[in-house]
Amino acid sequence: MEFMDVSKMPFSKEVAEHYGYTALANKRGMWPVQPGVLQNLALLPQALDENQKIRIIFDYDPNFHRALVQVFEDEAAGTGAAERK
Repeated sequence: MEFMDVSKMPFSKEVAEHYGYTALANKRGMWPVQPGVLQNLALLPQALDENQKIRIIFDYDPNFHRALVQVFEDEAAGTGAAERK
């Protein structure tokens, strides 16, 4: 599994820290929290291969400025968790 080091990326670091991560998946999105943001989840199948195992972790806080989605490919259930503090 691949993670992005967020220590040198202030915006990503702020989002990661808010949701309790020290690193994020290389495949990720940080969506502005605004009306309809949850509808973005419906767009994920367009970017995914349904012939692969995948794990998606979605973090949302209506009182924070970004939602976070992380995609792990070829991951069995129970694995692929982003690195938490």
